[in-house]
Amino acid sequence: MNKILLLIFLPFFLPVYGCLYHQVDPLEGRLEIAADTVIFAVIGDYGDNNNHEKQVADMVNSWHPDLIITTGDNNYDYGLAKTIKDNIGQYYGDYIYNPDAPADQQAHGKANSNTLNRFFPCPGNHDYFNISGLSPYLNYFSLPGNEQYYDFVWGPVHFFSLNSGRSGNFDTASEQYHWFMSNIALSKSPWKIAYFHHPPISASNHGNHPDWQLAFRDLGFTAVFSGHDHVFERIQKKGQNDFSWIVNGVGGRQTLYACNSNPLDSAIYNTVCYNCCYGAIKVEVSRHRFKLSFFSVDDPTNAIDEWVVEK
Repeated sequence: MNKILLLIFLPFFLPVYGCLYHQVDPLEGRLEIAADTVIFAVIGDYGDNNNHEKQVADMVNSWHPDLIITTGDNNYDYGLAKTIKDNIGQYYGDYIYNPDAPADQQAHGKANSNTLNRFFPCPGNHDYFNISGLSPYLNYFSLPGNEQYYDFVWGPVHFFSLNSGRSGNFDTASEQYHWFMSNIALSKSPWKIAYFHHPPISASNHGNHPDWQLAFRDLGFTAVFSGHDHVFERIQKKGQNDFSWIVNGVGGRQTLYACNSNPLDSAIYNTVCYNCCYGAIKVEVSRHRFKLSFFSVDDPTNAIDEWVVEK
């Protein structure tokens, strides 16, 4: 279902951290927010409606991020319409503007008051696990583009939300791939990140998904975020400190995974892995600095892992 997130040519001032205006590019249908800096949170495998999700949401809300992105599995267990509001809306409703959702599923928090969506998910395999497939997800969210995959610009960051589907397979002859490559070529942002559910590289339970091991660093990306494995991982090839593969699947799902079920070659990769508690990622970006911090709900003031890239 195609939806227009905002009216074309709708610039106006907003009480948003450093933002000057927002608009939709009339040619691309792309949401663009002008700002010198941006703070965004990353959550994944979170929509389980339990105390773990609440703890993560409370921590994320305390950061007052400009926006939240997800690495999928937004609506456990089966992606049903009847569970989506309980699993997502009650925790993150202040960030969701979904005016074309069914009336009983619409969020009525701060994002609705500002008519500006601040919640940008990607689908995970559990969002497909019902007879209607991805329809409940697409009906609930109001997202750019075709909603299954899309891009947007917020401040100095160009975000690419991709759809790795139910299985994690990726077809380089697909419409999504050609759309992705075309839009990368047009990007003028100093930072680019991609996010989708199935991890290209992971040492945890599900392991690698080779179809998604694209040359992201060569294409100008700083980080790729994924979920599916219920751990936090930051993986770098040796000698490539300016690019990381990030796995973040500790947003609330009951079961946490092992860190080294599918060991990576230590001669090739440097790896940070955490699976003790639930948590989320905070990313602070200016035009010249990209800082990523992972926090656990057990110690929300001291980062478990930090990584900084400067230009």
